[in-house]
Order: sequence, then C-alpha cells, then structure tokens
Amino acid sequence: MKKKRILLIAGAAVLLAAGILTAALLAGGKENRASAMWLVRAEGSVAVTDGGGKDVPVRSMAGMELRLGLYDGYAVGTERASYGWINLDDTKLTKLDQESSVTISRDGRALELAIDRGSLFFNVTRPLEEDETLEIRSSSMVMAVRGTCGWVRAVDGDTFDVYIIEGKVRCTARTADAVLPATEQVSAGQTARLSIKDGQPAVAVRSFEKSEIPEFVLEEAREDPDVSEKLASIGMDAGDAPGEPSGGPAGPEDGGDAPSGGDVPPGADDGPEDGDSQDGLTYVMKQAVPDLAQELPHVTFTYPYFSGAGAVAENINAYMDTLLQEFLVRSRDIDMHIEEFPDTDLEVYESSQQFSVNDNRQGLIILNGLYVYNDGRTAGGHYSTTSTLAFDAGTGEKLGIPELMGCTDQEAREAIKAAIYETAYGPRLPLENVDSMDLSTLDWSFSGNEIRIDFDFSRLGGGLSNLEEGSTFYLPLSSRYGGEGPDPLAGPQASTEVPRR
Repeated sequence: MKKKRILLIAGAAVLLAAGILTAALLAGGKENRASAMWLVRAEGSVAVTDGGGKDVPVRSMAGMELRLGLYDGYAVGTERASYGWINLDDTKLTKLDQESSVTISRDGRALELAIDRGSLFFNVTRPLEEDETLEIRSSSMVMAVRGTCGWVRAVDGDTFDVYIIEGKVRCTARTADAVLPATEQVSAGQTARLSIKDGQPAVAVRSFEKSEIPEFVLEEAREDPDVSEKLASIGMDAGDAPGEPSGGPAGPEDGGDAPSGGDVPPGADDGPEDGDSQDGLTYVMKQAVPDLAQELPHVTFTYPYFSGAGAVAENINAYMDTLLQEFLVRSRDIDMHIEEFPDTDLEVYESSQQFSVNDNRQGLIILNGLYVYNDGRTAGGHYSTTSTLAFDAGTGEKLGIPELMGCTDQEAREAIKAAIYETAYGPRLPLENVDSMDLSTLDWSFSGNEIRIDFDFSRLGGGLSNLEEGSTFYLPLSSRYGGEGPDPLAGPQASTEVPRR
C-alpha cells in the first residue's frame, strides 16, 4: 500500500494510515531538507554497513574525532552500552541510544533516518535551509524535523512514543477503515503514545516526569549546555553524572575547508586540532571541493591533515596530497564529459572520497577510505568502495602488504598464491598472474593481528571475468606492528607461512 504525505500549513502532523504513523514537528513554515550526514562520534560497539550490506570501518584513534559520511542505504547500529552521534552540516542533530539502529535514505537533497529499533535523540539548534528536508521515521511513523528537541522510541511495529523537550507536535492518527481520526497536539514537556488498538488509531498525550528521561538523553544534557537549558525551560535538569563523563568531543572541528580546487598550503593551521596520536602527531579534518563547470555539490575529498612529529606528518601529508590531486583530475575529467552520460541526474550526482583516522595500532597510523559514486542511473549508477591506508608511525612511510608482513615483495606474492591455491578453485586458477599483479590495488584490511584479503578471482585474468566468486584469506602481520609475522629489523626470520582458516 502506498504511503501518502500529508502537509499541514499550520505546523506538522502525525498520520497513521494502514498502520503507518506519520509525525511532523511544527516548523512554522516549509519543509526542511538536509544535504549530508556524518557519523561524528562512536562509543562502544557501533557498526556501519553500506547499501550493499558491506561493513564500513568506523573506529578512530583515541581522542581523535570521527567523520564518516552516511549515504543512501547506509545503516548504523549500536550494541549494549554503545552510542552513535549523527550530525548534519556540522550541526549536532541526533544521538542513537544503545541497542538501537537506523537506516539512511537519500533522495536528492532529502534525507531520512529510519529507526529500525531502539531510541533516537534529536536536537536541531539551527534551522535547516528551506529547500532541504530531514525526516525521522520508523516502520510506523515519519517525522519532519526543524528547530526542535526531543526523542523518539520504537516500542513495536504498532506503537511509537514521542517526547518533546522544545517545540510542538500535532499528532493525527488514522487507519484506512477508521471513521474519525485521532488528533492531539503535543507540547514541550509532554509525551504522546501513537498506537493502533484493535484496528483503531489512538494518540494518548500526557505530561512526562524527569524519571522517564532515559540516561542517554540526560548524558547529552550534561555535555551540551543548549540541551541542559531546554530541559530547564520545562522545569527539569540533567542532574549529576554517574561517574566520569565519557571523553571526546561531540562533533568535528574542521578547521576550515580547503580552498576551491583543493589546494591546501603545507603546514597550514586552519583551526583547532582534532586530537593527538603518537609523539605529538595531531590533525585537522579538511575538505577539498574541485572548481567545476557544473553545479555538483557532492563532489568532495575529505581527509585528515597532520602536523607535529616532523617528517611523519610531512610524509603522510605528501601522500594524501597525491591522492587529492588524482581525485581532482578525475573529477574535472568527469565534469567535462558529464553531459554525454545518458540518464545522469545532476541533482543527485555524487563522487566523494573521504578518509578517517582509524585505531592506533602498534607502530601504525591507519586511515580508512570510502569512495561513493552516484550518477542517478538505476542500473550501475551507484556504488561504493572501501580502502585501507597504513603508514609507519615512526617515519610516516606509506606501507604496502609486503612491508606490513615484514617480508619481500616476492615472498608476499608467494604467500598470496599459497592462500589462493587452498580455495575451491585454486588448482584451476592461473596463479602465475599474481607475479604481475599490483598488490596496492588489493582489497585488504586489518583483522586482529592479521591482514585480511578479500580477493576477486577475476583479478587473475585468464577468462575468469564471469567467475563472480572470490575468497577471503589472511596473511600474517609483522611482529613490528603487533602481529606474529617476521620483523626484518630484528634480524633473520623464519619463512612466511599463511595461517589456515
């Protein structure tokens, strides 16, 4: 059954049609649209998957901020004692409670957070642009957000709770066969339970007590004076924190975007440092936007710019600058020919590359990369890829698979051949082609104290383009970087072996 969007001039509404609840927060005007979302902070176990269900790394170095773009089809989930913060245009907007999950949807400049389970806190401190929309929904409700504060909780498929700290909400619940809808207004300090009982819509409104405010909302009020003031305006306070508050800032301090075209002056100090890593190494997040003829607002390159620690920062920055320049060249080439692409929708076109700092593994600086492409075509026009970059924390040198294994290039290739040979197709594959393969293009990541390789058999050539299957295998990480493999700086080592899985 189709969902219908109800627009109320005087404010917002909640509609329950055929089991679908729709809620809109009073905005005193038009709908709101949001152009981009970022996961900016994660505590505990927070997982992100892309539209294809593939895991997207979200870990960051201790004390360093996260800035992970969330795109159409992405999902964010938290486990017990875990929380995730999602910002819109660098304005803190939502906080995901423990044991909760949301799915991101994006249609042009319209963004949506679908609550699959659990609770979500929202605080819009600055009105969104009039030509943007942001909606929060569950399986039973949709809520258009603008300049208000509160939280929502998905009780089950037919029940949804809305709590308002600031602002007003008009709730209208109806089913397809209901004669009269149920309509109530919910004001600051009130809560509404929207439900379907025996096939009939119901909206029950009452005042809520401080004891009903969940801890994850109170924690926000302790950290954010704005939320604390809004609670005080309804006669409530956050109280004392139960122990030390969790560390880390609530959102990124970017330190300013790079100039148009992506040129960042070496050694520039554009703003506050995002955090510390090893030996005084710090960084700020920067975003380069290429100077294009077309209006393509979603063509961006986001990356950490390091300072301190002498040559370490210089070497990492030099490598990232090379990647930036390559991205800008590709973007300008696409810009010149984009009109030739059939069925391309410039309203949703996106080509974004972003890197975030990962965990502080022994002796390494690790960056996780995510590339997202979308030209609006229904077939083959939207995909994303992930990548991992590793730099030696003592020198800033970019490390490949052989260096991470602590072996020679040929020894690494032999280990890869041995691992592929153990697969079901191994004996029939042209393993000799591994010798000419560019190892830097392999899809790899860290897994415990090993290197995980997600290998595509078609990379071997030899008429294997139709062989869609691949294999995941693991290579030993050098003991220099916390693994069990050889450390060439420690003297002669035993030959490299591939762990069996």
